[in-house]
Amino acid sequence: KLCPSCSKMFCFSCIRQCFTTSKRCPLCRHYVRDIHQFINCHWVEQLAQDIGSASTLTTCSIHPEEQQSLYCNECRIVICSNCVLFGHDHEDHEISSFKE
Repeated sequence: KLCPSCSKMFCFSCIRQCFTTSKRCPLCRHYVRDIHQFINCHWVEQLAQDIGSASTLTTCSIHPEEQQSLYCNECRIVICSNCVLFGHDHEDHEISSFKE
């Protein structure tokens, strides 16, 4: 949710908590008559969902017993540790953690 005055973004639970004690924006202290005056940010919700699904580790198609947790910077693909250890496709490639 965005404050209609300062455009600061807050999660709904924080706004609801602040609204129980004060009807003011926690940052700019602007009076807000109704909690529904805070503006919904649907793009933020969609972005959070996209990030959540992108950060989910998937099973390697070459080594189904392994999770893809590494990134080959040269091939630009997500791979598993066995792809690095036992395969030759990524030999001498720069490998990063998928979480980086």
